[in-house]
Amino acid sequence: GELIDVKLLFSASAKEEVLNYYFHSTQKMKQNEDGTVTVKFKASGEYEIMRHLFRWGSDVKILSPVSLRKKYIELLENTMKHQKEK
Repeated sequence: GELIDVKLLFSASAKEEVLNYYFHSTQKMKQNEDGTVTVKFKASGEYEIMRHLFRWGSDVKILSPVSLRKKYIELLENTMKHQKEK
């Protein structure tokens, strides 16, 4: 698939795990003054990226691209809907 520039923001509570996690060979990490961690990388395969983000729950926010964030929200909404079905 098409390479996309991914930028993620992780909470301070996830910092230690994030700093020791391998996202992609192009990854760059920055520890922010508030204890959060910003991770940037270039990758393809939006669905695969989103699957990996599930592990972080509310400790991760997709800063860019906006299209990935929108697809992730849609995936989360569909997952919640599926779990509520009887």
